[in-house]
Amino acid sequence: MSFRRSLRRWRYRHSESALGLPVRAVRRSDDIVGPVTAITPPAPTRTASDRTGARVGLRLSVTAFVVVSLFSVLLVRLWSLQLVQGAQLNSVARAYTTATVEVPAPRGQILTRDGVCLACDEAFNEIVLAQGEEKQHPEVIARLAHLLGLSVKSIDTQLASERYANAAPVPLPVSPTQVTAQDVLYIKQYPQTFPGVTVTVGYQRTYPQHALASQVLGYLGAIPNSTPLEQQQLKALEAKGYSIDDIIGESGLEAQYESALRGKPGVDTFEVDASGNSIGAPTETTPVAGDQVVLNMDAALERTLTDDLNRQVGKLGSPWGAAVVLNVNNGAVLAMTSAPGYDNNVWGSVVGVNGVPGISTAEYNRLNPPGCASGNPNVSCPLLDYAVSGLQPPGSTFKLATATAAMNVGLINANSYYDDTGSFTIGNPPTTFHDSDNEALGEVNVTSALSESSDVFFYNLGAEFWVDRARYGQTPIQKTASAYGLGAASGIDLPGTSVGQLESPALLIQQHHEAPAAFPNPTYFEGYNIELAFGQGETLVTPLQLAEAYSTFANGGTRYAPELAAAIVSPHGQLVKRIAPKVMSRVDLPPSTRQPMLDGFRGAVQNARGTAYAAFSGFDFSKWDVAGKTGTATTCAGDVSCQPTSWFVAFMGPQGGKPQYAVAVEIDQGGFGAAASAPVARQVLSYLAQHPLPPVSLPSGS
Repeated sequence: MSFRRSLRRWRYRHSESALGLPVRAVRRSDDIVGPVTAITPPAPTRTASDRTGARVGLRLSVTAFVVVSLFSVLLVRLWSLQLVQGAQLNSVARAYTTATVEVPAPRGQILTRDGVCLACDEAFNEIVLAQGEEKQHPEVIARLAHLLGLSVKSIDTQLASERYANAAPVPLPVSPTQVTAQDVLYIKQYPQTFPGVTVTVGYQRTYPQHALASQVLGYLGAIPNSTPLEQQQLKALEAKGYSIDDIIGESGLEAQYESALRGKPGVDTFEVDASGNSIGAPTETTPVAGDQVVLNMDAALERTLTDDLNRQVGKLGSPWGAAVVLNVNNGAVLAMTSAPGYDNNVWGSVVGVNGVPGISTAEYNRLNPPGCASGNPNVSCPLLDYAVSGLQPPGSTFKLATATAAMNVGLINANSYYDDTGSFTIGNPPTTFHDSDNEALGEVNVTSALSESSDVFFYNLGAEFWVDRARYGQTPIQKTASAYGLGAASGIDLPGTSVGQLESPALLIQQHHEAPAAFPNPTYFEGYNIELAFGQGETLVTPLQLAEAYSTFANGGTRYAPELAAAIVSPHGQLVKRIAPKVMSRVDLPPSTRQPMLDGFRGAVQNARGTAYAAFSGFDFSKWDVAGKTGTATTCAGDVSCQPTSWFVAFMGPQGGKPQYAVAVEIDQGGFGAAASAPVARQVLSYLAQHPLPPVSLPSGS
């Protein structure tokens, strides 16, 4: 009822008759019979009934005033709510009647230098159910379960998940392969049978090359939040726009370039009723796909390296192996593999918690068997990237650092000879070190000592450095090794890589404090320095670090950070960022140092007395100049059934030109470096000699 109508009724009810007042007698003119006579009313007389009527009238007047006042206040309040506070209250009302849902963006691709996709997002049909529909039509759950081969319990669990507490439509817990084209067609043909059910487009991470570069690529997973540290990390991610239900890169390149690959999520805004059920179609903001990461890696070279390494590891029955190929002039990682590998697609083979694609428990246990967490060297751990984490003593490949240090400080020169009798004795009581198989090489200098891998020559250098440490300092070999990148962070664009360590007085003190039973005496003796000089003892390196060190020598002394990625490119093909070479350190390599050593590394593969000569028999040295070094490291002393770790490192360039490629191969318990690892390197270098690498495929003009 309007206020005016109320007022009119109030006026009517309080008219004279309504109040009980006398009504004036008025006669119409046609009722008058005789002449009109003025009637003088009698003087009013106040009776008891008159006084009662007056009091009633007063009360009614007061009541009327109160009613009018209340209506006035109501009008003012309505005016304030509608005009003054209307915008604010409308915003509050909308906040309680809408819900926003993040729409994940397609993840960016990871491509090789020649455009082969190693990690892609593949669109698939996703079945979703509007929240609240199962309450109005409970039969839809059973129908969906029957159609898709699910249990009713699994769907109920999905609907009850806190992950979908924001009124968003709930995707059913099925993998992309479970939803067939016939399922989609059936749902669309009979919408009345499946009320609230919609077919949408989702994205599944796929790895078309399967096991190729599996550990390098890494995998995706749900954001963990079970521990306090993980919850703290979640908060940091939420500040960057992530939510608890997002999928994120957990290892490898997927983790390293997460911010570029992720893209920009879209937003769907739903109108919801008082019960939280969605109403009508959502308002959509389209997501933006993530950027592409273009690698320096060549797909065919990676395949060749992987196949050759796997074949050799399988042939030798070794627990594991790893290999790396670098461009010596800029640090670009051209190939990197670890054996055994695995098919990255296993990470999306099952639907995990809250519908997040994951891996089955059985498959995960196969890839991460007992012993991997404790670092058992006899256990094969496919999830480990041994190229960046396969820490072992480097054996004779470490002689690069010892020879460089000795030449640079003047301890020896190209004409310094030492008689290799097959053994070297120090101390009282005496301790004797032997050449491999007690072989005596006779008079050797640095060149022949590198070619023929004379241990005795380097035993002597280690001893002389320590005996004359007042002149050379306590750690000249370690400083040179660190400049080469051994026992130092490589700088590669991968998370979780190993730094390794170098035998040193400081390391021994640290080990004594951490494990006094294993290292009871923290005093560093001459014997430790001898072990250091030929790559044994507590020195541990990775294949990547050795490839980096020999690349540094090959290019004349500049250590570049190994780079897997060459550039970031937008989904539309525009260059976002080119990743430039990064200098990590420099090694002083004057000609008086470098040339005698280079001749020694050449002799290792090209001289008949070289340790790797047999492995490179028939190689066309007239076109390609190859130099290298074998290494055989004892890793389980006293166990006759345990074979040494096999190493081989080489670099190559066209005859008359600069070196271009470096390759490092490690095979755990593979035996001698010349017999196990050198053949793998030879196959890879032969491939490179016959198949020049194409330039990195980037947008024109970039």
